[in-house]
Amino acid sequence: MGTNRRNIYAIALGLFLAIVFGALPAGAMPIVGIQPPLLTPALGGFFDVYVEISSVTDLYAFQFDIRFDPAILSAIGVSEGSFLMFGGSTFFIPGSIDNTEGTVSFTADALEGVIGGMSGGGTLAVLQFQALAVGSIPIDLLNVKLLDSSADNIPFSPEGGTINAVPEFSTMFILAANLILLIGLSQKFRKRSPLLLYRVMPRGRIRKWTIAKGIGIEENDHRSLFIRYGRKSFKSVGRIR
Repeated sequence: MGTNRRNIYAIALGLFLAIVFGALPAGAMPIVGIQPPLLTPALGGFFDVYVEISSVTDLYAFQFDIRFDPAILSAIGVSEGSFLMFGGSTFFIPGSIDNTEGTVSFTADALEGVIGGMSGGGTLAVLQFQALAVGSIPIDLLNVKLLDSSADNIPFSPEGGTINAVPEFSTMFILAANLILLIGLSQKFRKRSPLLLYRVMPRGRIRKWTIAKGIGIEENDHRSLFIRYGRKSFKSVGRIR
């Protein structure tokens, strides 16, 4: 009876351990991926793409290439991520940008000295892009290599990303959305100065349009639109990109 009970306890314990630990991989496969996986920059806008790693053990060095559509994006630069830097001195190679072929080649980083590699997850590198045209395209990771402190390859799973460049939300759309309000206000002030639409351009220049009699709209340095009458801005009507 006692032997049977012990056997039952042993079987139950074995099942419990199998359920708890069997569901977890002995060593989770590291993932090297683009973050965020989906970006929606505005046309003409600048933005960052992060190459990140997770669940890695003893990462000492890495390299990768990036491929993109040069008709939609232009690569601006590559900077070192913080992950390996937490492990000590590093030797970083930003790689070579080719906006004709749509590649960033041989971006690499390595720890220096006889030390152990980094474990866990973080940012390997940050790439800066500009959206040149509207469209949805993939960002692909190619030729990725991970090395541990013994110069052995670390297996991994790559994950690319998607860039969905969208039209910029134009100032003129905001002006159109407030057209009825402007017409009403212009009627109120129709006996005064003409309705002027002001837009602050780069380097402090101001663009204005005369629409009707009444008040106007301007865009300040903080990219906010205000209804303007004379020299006084007295009502915010929205923000633009």
